[in-house]
Amino acid sequence: MAKQGRYYQMWQAQAKYYQEEQEMQERFGQQVFA
Repeated sequence: MAKQGRYYQMWQAQAKYYQEEQEMQERFGQQVFA
């Protein structure tokens, strides 16, 4: 169970990083194409 929790934490951190990357790219794209 602890192992599973660690995997979940890692996945959560990756998902958060991916989401922030997406938002940054969208903002950057809007500046370029505005």
